[in-house]
Amino acid sequence: MNNDVKDRTISWLEQSQERGSFVGHEEAVKDFRSCSEKEIEYYFCEWFFTDALIDDLSKEELNKCYSKEMAELKRMGMI
Repeated sequence: MNNDVKDRTISWLEQSQERGSFVGHEEAVKDFRSCSEKEIEYYFCEWFFTDALIDDLSKEELNKCYSKEMAELKRMGMI
């Protein structure tokens, strides 16, 4: 997994955790920095960089702001 994408995903997870988004779930107390690469890939695809997010952004925004994330999805065979 691309290190920039991994770091961005972990940062998003930690910020969501701090805001209380995971109350009632194991992620509420999880140390995301100790997760395996497979776990981070799961969170990246299923929680952070979702189809809904992609649908909400223009192609220009995706290319400008999320080019590494799009490349990661291609690498994973998701698009």
